[in-house]
Amino acid sequence: MRLSAVGFRDRTTEDRFQAAFDADLRVLTRGTSSILVVLAAIAIFAHGEGASAFGFASQTISAAVTLPLCILAAAGTLFPMPPALRQAVAGVTLAAAFASAAAAFSYLIARPDGAGLFAAPLAVVMTGVIAAGGFSALMAGLMGALFAAAPLMLVRNAGGGGEAAAIALASFMLAWMIGASIALLVERLKRAQFVAENAAQAEAAKSDSLVSAMLPEFAAVRLKAGEQRVAQSFQNIGVLFADLAGFTQMSGRLGASKTVAILDEIFTAFDDAAARLGLERVKTMGDGYMAVANKNRTAPNDLRPLADFALEIQRLASEAAARHGLPLGLRVGIHCGPAIGGVIGRHRPQFDYWGETINVASRLEGQGKTGDITVSPQVHARLRTSHVFAAGGTATLKGVGTVDVHKLVGRADPNAGTQPLSQDLRSTAL
Repeated sequence: MRLSAVGFRDRTTEDRFQAAFDADLRVLTRGTSSILVVLAAIAIFAHGEGASAFGFASQTISAAVTLPLCILAAAGTLFPMPPALRQAVAGVTLAAAFASAAAAFSYLIARPDGAGLFAAPLAVVMTGVIAAGGFSALMAGLMGALFAAAPLMLVRNAGGGGEAAAIALASFMLAWMIGASIALLVERLKRAQFVAENAAQAEAAKSDSLVSAMLPEFAAVRLKAGEQRVAQSFQNIGVLFADLAGFTQMSGRLGASKTVAILDEIFTAFDDAAARLGLERVKTMGDGYMAVANKNRTAPNDLRPLADFALEIQRLASEAAARHGLPLGLRVGIHCGPAIGGVIGRHRPQFDYWGETINVASRLEGQGKTGDITVSPQVHARLRTSHVFAAGGTATLKGVGTVDVHKLVGRADPNAGTQPLSQDLRSTAL
């Protein structure tokens, strides 16, 4: 946001600045217009005998032009205005101030000792009108110069000596200098405030984006809303664990840089696939990867995307192994069921899941061989018409016992529906 003598260089930024401070600027315009209403009303009775401006009696100018314009300007500030209209109102107010200056100058020619009566209020008017109009510093200076020069146009029409004219002119010059200086300062302070607030908003947006990237959307929303502890129970989610078999042993030979580069390449590809299929990447654990199907937090989730994801990451891992000439393989385990989840940590918050469903999925992954996608009976029951399975025999899972398992080998009919979890399997614990 580069700032020049005529405001922000970028037109869009300048428009945003004008819109952001519309309410504040309308308050300033309202205050200065109200002062001008009072001054214009007083000026009607403060003209010297025979005083005129632009060929009209100055008293007529005050009554027929200045006072109505000031009232209209004050009334206009009660409503939101686009920048162009607000500047037009400020311009009208300046015209009214010019007319008041003519009347005041005529008064001061005859009564030079009363210069302060109009100089001080006009300084306030200058401050408010220039700042309220949202004019740039350069425009403020030009308007101030014109305003200060206004009495010079009236000298030939006014009576009194040169000394009185000089005193009156000095009072107007002083009003302009004070008003324009304060207006310029107000404008620059408001622009600096605008830049600072935008920088703070950009930082907050970066922080929000980071939180959203680290947490599920619903958890990020609740955390940003001020919840101190985000926790929730889930009726039935799909859980997948994957492990790059043999990678830990190879990492010692590859070195730190290449190890991180290969893992980043593989897991980034996994993340892209998960995002495309609407899955949630929970975390990586060394060379392990965990993802869940959890779009529906109060009903059984569709497991087809999770099965498709398992098949795709097997392909991605095989391609990476061939690309880098490494004997890499992937083991995958999938289970579904109830779980609880929540945000852990404050400085580096992370959303995690717990429960027997999570443990079973992890143990199924450990039971398989490289290249296997091992699934539980519950998962097989819900995907048996949409995917192809091979019998996997039985597996003994710690804390669970012996269970029948199946190996996912491919997709059957792309249009087949996922089978809902049957009541007997819903009540069966592994």
